[in-house]
Amino acid sequence: MVDKDGSFEYSNIVIIKVNEKVHLNVWPNPFTDQIQVSIQMDKNGVIPVRLVDASGKTIRFTNVSVQRGRNQFTIDGLGNLQPGVYFIELSDNNKELSAL
Repeated sequence: MVDKDGSFEYSNIVIIKVNEKVHLNVWPNPFTDQIQVSIQMDKNGVIPVRLVDASGKTIRFTNVSVQRGRNQFTIDGLGNLQPGVYFIELSDNNKELSAL
């Protein structure tokens, strides 16, 4: 970071290691009115799913029931969104996943 007086300071480098593979697919990209989400889960449960725009604003939020194994679901009603970059965020209490 550079201050107004020209002095600067380096931030700490943080290494994040993920030991497990996450199987998350989102399609189509680009989308028009709906997206498909496929995720591999290791247990049954309910996960929060959030569609977020590039500014971080939540556009759509829903809870999805999932089973152990491969799960697929649709998020529809997206035809009125402005063209842009959107993210899908999912969480299973142990890890947070995101897809562009």
